[in-house]
Amino acid sequence: MLLVVVLVSSAFQKLMSSQFMSGEFYYYVFNRGGLFRSFLNFSSESLEIVNSNSESILILQDKDPNSNENIVLKDIVPNLHVISLIFAWVTIVFEFIVAIAILWKPKHRWTHLLLSLMILGILCTRLETGFMALLGICGLFLCGNLKLRLLYVTIVLGCVTMMITKLGFH
Repeated sequence: MLLVVVLVSSAFQKLMSSQFMSGEFYYYVFNRGGLFRSFLNFSSESLEIVNSNSESILILQDKDPNSNENIVLKDIVPNLHVISLIFAWVTIVFEFIVAIAILWKPKHRWTHLLLSLMILGILCTRLETGFMALLGICGLFLCGNLKLRLLYVTIVLGCVTMMITKLGFH
């Protein structure tokens, strides 16, 4: 029940955030390289744009806030604003789907596959290892299937390893 409360609260918090709902949050994070960072290494052009955007933001932060200067971030992919908006809505819908599945059928295989998919999505987008480990532990307690339990143990051990080696966020 606690996991359902956390997921629903997270989804509602995102719904109430104007920056999240407009796609601005993901737009900024995409252009800074905060999402899908490990995949940017395959495209040197995107990595250059991310580095340029990050440098521009750092230069702006060093300036006087009263000077009313601003910058324009370069998009790492075309139509990034639309992609960011869609990504925001998909995130919210998926969190609600996982919460409903856990509430409705907490021991069902599909529920745990959806939860595992959510954890994998977090892994691919942002290495929030502490949250991923928490989700894995909750899934471990809810699951009765041996193979899925081993998957959750692997997720938790992987997250703990990333925390110890400081590869992810805590």
